[in-house]
Amino acid sequence: MRRHHFLLIALLFPVLTSCSSPGVSEDEQYTVDFHNNNAQHYYEGGHYTRALQQFERALELDDDDERALLGRAWCLLLISEGDILRGDSIADDFLEEARDAFMDLNARGLGESQFKVDLGTAKIHALYGDLYTTRIRNLQEELKHRHPGDPLHKALADAEQAAEQSYFEAKTLFEKVLNNDKVPGARDNLTALLQLARLAVLRKDFARALLYAEQYREQVRRSKDLWVRSLKQFPEDRVIWEAKLAGAVSKEVEVLDLIANAYFKIGQYELAKEELDRLLRLDPYRTDAYLNRGILHQKLAQPRLALDDFNSFMSRAAELDMSPEDNRVIEATRQIMAIEKTLGMESSIPDPE
Repeated sequence: MRRHHFLLIALLFPVLTSCSSPGVSEDEQYTVDFHNNNAQHYYEGGHYTRALQQFERALELDDDDERALLGRAWCLLLISEGDILRGDSIADDFLEEARDAFMDLNARGLGESQFKVDLGTAKIHALYGDLYTTRIRNLQEELKHRHPGDPLHKALADAEQAAEQSYFEAKTLFEKVLNNDKVPGARDNLTALLQLARLAVLRKDFARALLYAEQYREQVRRSKDLWVRSLKQFPEDRVIWEAKLAGAVSKEVEVLDLIANAYFKIGQYELAKEELDRLLRLDPYRTDAYLNRGILHQKLAQPRLALDDFNSFMSRAAELDMSPEDNRVIEATRQIMAIEKTLGMESSIPDPE
């Protein structure tokens, strides 16, 4: 869903306000603020490329404006994250540029806003860890057909070490954000909580993953309650409150997915299914959730419910033009054929031509 960076909006902009740098005239500062405010508007709407352009226009007039510098860094990071999720080849370029931008900000020191730099830097480390993890999977697949002394084994060991180091650095910085006693809001940072939960799953520390995830979920519940109350008390601002409520629901979907995954990994299939039930009530278009719930129904010896979920996944996959060679589509097809055979049903999967 990436699609869901509402939580970063409040962190990024309100605390940093622009003030004139030496050599910047009053008229130039007005224009800098104009571009920064435009950037904020685009950022809140998830239009990170347009926001980036506005921040860079502000920096053309004042290359020392901290609001624009921090905003530019976050835009580069989120553009890169989206590219990585889509598998675009330019993702590495944006990620490297984002890394350099946060390194420069870290050298400056932003006082009470420093935790935002730490947060962005932590996400960059986590993304590099994800890229290394993808490389590890690819190398492992390739090495199935290679001899034990093949040089790719060294490449695999290097990638594993790099992934471990990247995730460790991410974890350290996320924990630093949560342990910040000086800045209101840093300790309850939703991004840090969710990322720490995710990293704990990768380390197979499922108890800690669930602990972080439950803290995250509780904060999201409080946010939802606040926006619902605001909607009732200030109906004239309905558009604002509905957007904020939608953002909170989006965050809840993310954590439900993670909690379900953690329960699945420890064999708590019924609890995992309950979380996916909640998720799909909130977001019935979450395609992978149908596949995952189908697998859970299989684990719970509920083949007909599993078949419904696998067929729902395949319908959504067709709407999204997923490749027949996508591993998820292959898995769903395999599951459907196995269930139909078990139930004595005529196969709904067409024979290949």
